[in-house]
Amino acid sequence: MPVIRISLRFVLLVMFFFGPAESLRILLIQAYSRKMTTSEYVYVAAISFIYKRYGVFTWNKGDKDDLIVRMAYRSVLLFTAIDLSQDRSANLTSFTARWRDLYLSDPFYRNQNLRDDPPTPFLAATEAGLEMLGQVLDEAITGVSSIDIWDGADLASAFWGRTFNTTTGRVSLDKYGDRLPFTSMSYYDGTQFVVFARSRFDSGSFQWENIRAVDWHGSPNFPPNEPYCGYGGDHLRCTEKGC
Repeated sequence: MPVIRISLRFVLLVMFFFGPAESLRILLIQAYSRKMTTSEYVYVAAISFIYKRYGVFTWNKGDKDDLIVRMAYRSVLLFTAIDLSQDRSANLTSFTARWRDLYLSDPFYRNQNLRDDPPTPFLAATEAGLEMLGQVLDEAITGVSSIDIWDGADLASAFWGRTFNTTTGRVSLDKYGDRLPFTSMSYYDGTQFVVFARSRFDSGSFQWENIRAVDWHGSPNFPPNEPYCGYGGDHLRCTEKGC
């Protein structure tokens, strides 16, 4: 165990964390106790999309570790694979309100627990998918498109390389039929996660677009790529000769 700890301390600067918010909290508490939440360390947490059941990435839990976690969060970046907050066409607020109204009426409300957040991301995706299918079928039936709706490959091609305007927002698919997501990267400003970079699609290729400067422990720059003691932990500055 001491060998692992030393290796992490002097070699590892970036850790990718794939897990719930509560597990990240436990990790950060341990990292803080080992002085591994300073500006030279970067913890990249990742979520598919913002949803309460995936955990709320916050320091404020109301226990004795809150202050430690709040300071440790300054070393965390949050990657969101689909961030609809970056899609100005998204209309999830009104969609959620309409969904709640429907499920609070007969005959659904007895089977639906609305004390928790509704599964809006899943409902929005289903709504958008059905509307996209409706648009494609309508184009075929009205003669706007010449596709054969009885040919699966031909039908699928009608979705590729285009953008659909739906009730829940704009959905764009590339020439391969893959959805172009609104991906984001956020840093913690001491109070909340703030998006500093998001996806930008130019001619079908994925690129990052910086939208604001970061505040990384009081600096506008991230730490150097190479660890202080080198990638192998054998840099001269960390050997006996270097000392």
